[in-house]
Amino acid sequence: MPYTRRTIFLLLSTSLILGCTPADKNTPASNVAWSSTNKQNEKTQGKGALQQSLDKWMSEEWEPAFESDEVQVKEDEAAKEHFTIQHYVDKSKKYLDKKEKEEAGKPKEKAHHESLNSLPVIGR
Repeated sequence: MPYTRRTIFLLLSTSLILGCTPADKNTPASNVAWSSTNKQNEKTQGKGALQQSLDKWMSEEWEPAFESDEVQVKEDEAAKEHFTIQHYVDKSKKYLDKKEKEEAGKPKEKAHHESLNSLPVIGR
């Protein structure tokens, strides 16, 4: 008798699991409109706002910060041969230290959350 209960339970659970699968098997990945990666328009030439912002920052701030540093240029050449994350961590530390020295003595810009907190709130 215990084998029949187990068999019935196994059949019921299997039918329940298989009964919950989608009938049409139409996933978002199979939909051409959803999975298209070639969505370009004239304004962005296929690049999103975040990528454009990053490209602009790289060309205007990141690269010029290391142009006169000969040691960093040699380290960059070595990093092209053998990729290490530590190289970029060290480079970002140099960048942040240099940026901090440049901005020393200047008034600090308000953070976004500080600007929002300074707005008047109704019902407070």
